[in-house]
Amino acid sequence: MINHVFKLVPEVLERALHRPCRRIAEAANGMAFDTARDIQNRVGPQLEEARRELDSLNHRVSGFIKERPIASLAIALAAGFVIGRIASR
Repeated sequence: MINHVFKLVPEVLERALHRPCRRIAEAANGMAFDTARDIQNRVGPQLEEARRELDSLNHRVSGFIKERPIASLAIALAAGFVIGRIASR
């Protein structure tokens, strides 16, 4: 008889806790979704502005390289030399 009762305990607990646990999980999922949406709303415009700035910088650098290829190469070589010297210490 006691063995039968002990065998029923997990089933009874599962039935009793299934719905509340599911509701808690759904609420947590909803809260996580809301938090992610809030972060996206706050950070999204800043990321878009950063993307535009990087596009503008890329355009300006590309223009400089096309207009002055030898100077660009010299700058790249000098920067590589300096970085190499710093890294070798």
